[in-house]
Amino acid sequence: MESLRVFWGELGAFRYGVILLFVLTLTYIYHVIRRCVIVSRKVKPMDKQEHEGVSVIITSHNNAECLRRNLPSFLMQAYDNFEVIVVDECSEDDTQDVLTEIQKDYPQLRCTRIFPDTKFRFTKKLAINIGVLAAKHDILLFSEINCRPSSMYWVKTMESYFDENTAAVVGFANYDFTEQNVRNLRMFRFLRFIKMMVMVKNKKYIFGDGCNMAYRKSYYIENRGFAKNSQSYLGYDNDMVRELSRFGAIKMTKDPDSYVIIDKSDKKGEINEVSYYYASKMRLAMTERIMIDGDTIVRLFFYLTAICLIVLGFYPIYVFLVMLTVFLTDVILLNICAICLKQKKLFLTSFIISTIGFVYRVYENGYSFFKMELTNNLSEKALYDYKVVKRAITGDEQAYAELFKRYKDSVYFMILKMVNNRTDAEDLMFEAFEKAFTSLNYYSPQFAFSTWLFKIASNNTIDFIRKKKAKIVSLDKDDINPDDRGYINSVPADVLNPEEETIRKQRAEFMREKVAMLKGRYRKLIELRYFEEYSYEEIAQELAIPLGTVKAQLFRARELLLNILQNSEIARENERV
Repeated sequence: MESLRVFWGELGAFRYGVILLFVLTLTYIYHVIRRCVIVSRKVKPMDKQEHEGVSVIITSHNNAECLRRNLPSFLMQAYDNFEVIVVDECSEDDTQDVLTEIQKDYPQLRCTRIFPDTKFRFTKKLAINIGVLAAKHDILLFSEINCRPSSMYWVKTMESYFDENTAAVVGFANYDFTEQNVRNLRMFRFLRFIKMMVMVKNKKYIFGDGCNMAYRKSYYIENRGFAKNSQSYLGYDNDMVRELSRFGAIKMTKDPDSYVIIDKSDKKGEINEVSYYYASKMRLAMTERIMIDGDTIVRLFFYLTAICLIVLGFYPIYVFLVMLTVFLTDVILLNICAICLKQKKLFLTSFIISTIGFVYRVYENGYSFFKMELTNNLSEKALYDYKVVKRAITGDEQAYAELFKRYKDSVYFMILKMVNNRTDAEDLMFEAFEKAFTSLNYYSPQFAFSTWLFKIASNNTIDFIRKKKAKIVSLDKDDINPDDRGYINSVPADVLNPEEETIRKQRAEFMREKVAMLKGRYRKLIELRYFEEYSYEEIAQELAIPLGTVKAQLFRARELLLNILQNSEIARENERV
């Protein structure tokens, strides 16, 4: 004891670092052990004499192929009393034909549709509300059309966790382990589900999962869908779990029969899902965010303390052994959790997640914290827009399409009120998006993207109106002021002079030459619209494609043509030099 007291005295200032390292080590090991116990604990579904009816609700927008591939898995469930409701969100592909075809073989399939002229039609909440109102049963089971149940007992298993005191049941959803390019996403969803289980155990209801979640219709209707804003969807699943917890227990199921498999994703899908997660966290209170990332914070301070002690020369070998012990404990217990959740082939990935992945999580949490200061005045909808804008800046064409789809109608109707001409309004709407997309690098999240976009559209329309209203005066007018820029002090002739006619022909030939450089479908659209002066409806009829597709592809064609013209101008300038 005396020698220990002497050693402690010799430590000097190091003793505080040793105490901190010891406390952090015990705290983190306690956390990972508790996490493992929660995940590995067996929870059996109730042995119910009577089973309730279940309504499965799925929303879909332009996902005809996913419907054809995955919908039969939802319909072939081994359960007597269930229905599947598909809400079609203004699809412009073959969705209706696919649903009609499938409905012939599965009478339990019911379909409803949101039509294009519906206000706020592209919102997730509206589609869910319609599905809920159409449901016949009290238990509502939600998933996505890019998912499929892992078992024909999915409905039965999820329903078995409900009793009179249960408000919601959240199941596990992850990507198929046979897919090699989704390891990071599989690990992300795996860790997220573990966090959900820990939070629920702590009676902190923060996370939900729209891919695999069930709750009662009566609670939803009683609280009007918990929807303060019908256009809001960011963090919707999390909000539902939080609100439902006031009515009863929130249960997590680890039964393999309750699992949902998500379709193979790409790099863009990975970015979207991770971005959505961190964007949702930004909406939470600081105490809740600290609660979620408490283990990450403890681990960060542990490694910082250990590294400082090593740098200062305090028994480096012993400090390193402590670090190695903590690391191996984390990896081993994480893999026990993976085994319990039947998540194969995550052993190697767990090493990466526990090292590089840890640094990434620290970066994302720190980045989102500081970014929140800049965006704390934005609504949740605007925050999500900002995430999409950042994806677009990196070259994600899907992000451009999402922004265009979300705001094209709002921009169009705003312009239509200003010009009172449908053709002009459509052209000006495309011009506004062109200007906005080419200037995305200048967008600042101090303002909502929609505000910024509408300002661009408004200014562009005002310029158009000013040019159109340029005054033409008569030659008999005595008081013409040549310096008056608001007037054109000449009357245009009815026909072009020879010089003007030559210039016009040269310009037309030049444009036709550049248009010919476009791909077939884009070239055809430009020719029909601007050379033959077809309306959008006439083009849709001529090419036998939906009107929305015509507008979207024509926008892309104009963008490509602009790039060709710009490159031609650069080439000409180089030739002059």
